[in-house]
Amino acid sequence: GGRWAFSKARLGDAFWEKILPKLSAFEKMTWRDILMDAKKQHHHVPVTGMNKEAADRLNELHVFQEELLSLRLEGKLRLYGYLSEAVFVILWYDDDHGDNGTCVFRSHKKHT
Repeated sequence: GGRWAFSKARLGDAFWEKILPKLSAFEKMTWRDILMDAKKQHHHVPVTGMNKEAADRLNELHVFQEELLSLRLEGKLRLYGYLSEAVFVILWYDDDHGDNGTCVFRSHKKHT
């Protein structure tokens, strides 16, 4: 399980209200559409930049990917996983993506 588990206990109503509608919408698109047309929102991220807890969990799961796919659901909500052929294998649900130490991949805000 863990902090970002994609589990019933952790997701609760968010699954029905926020996740499933997005996944249903993605289902009508090709990966090319998802990754090319909205690459600001959905993109690959190198595993070298991930939270140590997430990196340790990846090793425990024997997932040997150089990068993971980040899908933005809305606001701070992200799904992380990888593509196995054309199937998105979900690893984590992160509901606090941002410039903090508690998310899977920290996004450092560009200070102006």
